[in-house]
Amino acid sequence: MSYAIPTNLPWDKFVGAWEEAEEALARLDQALASSALKTAWLRRADFEEAAAALWLEGDLVPLEDLVLDDANTNARAPSHELFQARSILLLRRRLGRQEPLDALKLDGLISLQETRDQVDEAAREDTMDLLMQDPDWLAETRLEDWLYILPAFDAFPALPATAVALHAWNHIQPFQQRNETIGRLLAPPLLWRRQKIDGQALCLCVGLKALRWFDRPVVPLESWIKVFCRAVTRAAQDGLKRLQELSLAQTQLARRLEGRRKSSRLPALAELILEEPLVSAPMVARKLDMSQQAAGTLIEDLVSTGVVRELTGRSRFRAYAIA
Repeated sequence: MSYAIPTNLPWDKFVGAWEEAEEALARLDQALASSALKTAWLRRADFEEAAAALWLEGDLVPLEDLVLDDANTNARAPSHELFQARSILLLRRRLGRQEPLDALKLDGLISLQETRDQVDEAAREDTMDLLMQDPDWLAETRLEDWLYILPAFDAFPALPATAVALHAWNHIQPFQQRNETIGRLLAPPLLWRRQKIDGQALCLCVGLKALRWFDRPVVPLESWIKVFCRAVTRAAQDGLKRLQELSLAQTQLARRLEGRRKSSRLPALAELILEEPLVSAPMVARKLDMSQQAAGTLIEDLVSTGVVRELTGRSRFRAYAIA
């Protein structure tokens, strides 16, 4: 499908939202670059972005289930929504491991769909997905069309250019399934390619969720650029807040760990709690190579300090996170 490349943009329609997004994203990227918690922040962001991406499609998956499933410690049977969230999580991680120039090549884009299809046998056998497949879709040709026009957007500043690129992606629709979601996951590599951010600093789906933006047909370009910029602003502001909360929790944990024996496993547990949105006793036992009973005792030690809290209110299958 062809896409009409704009020769100019209606700057007056979105310039305010664009300036706010530029400032917010720059602040977050700078804060992450100078933070020792960047790796922990990015790992948490992957989970949050996957859950938000599924929400935008109209499905819900508890963040707890996604985290525990990723650690292979989920006591519940996996649902269809969990399979889909898992595929989105793997796609974001795959993009984070690649350089943007590699991710935005034909082979790299085709591999995204292959990654999704290979998540699990149950996901591949989804009846509805099979019924909706069009054998004449020509996904590779559509990807080539999108990649062909991508350099034309470099005439615009990075944020509006990324918004236009995603608008073109939704218009050309390279993939039959989850096309909009995959497009949104390409926002960080597109900005990374333009050296606007370093890595996966943007969680566009988180920002769109905060704006209550659901999947919908292609909207007018000027409206989409404004929504995109507002979502970038919200995502960057929320991301900076989460980084500050992590930094505060790290300081509090460090104080609680002063004077502990060198053989204590609490420092390793504290590091794990900073990296994961939540933990459970089986998850801690698996990652720290210890018994579940010992893991539960360690967790309760931190809970007693007030730095960590229990989330579920249950007596069994409990989950914990920083307070």
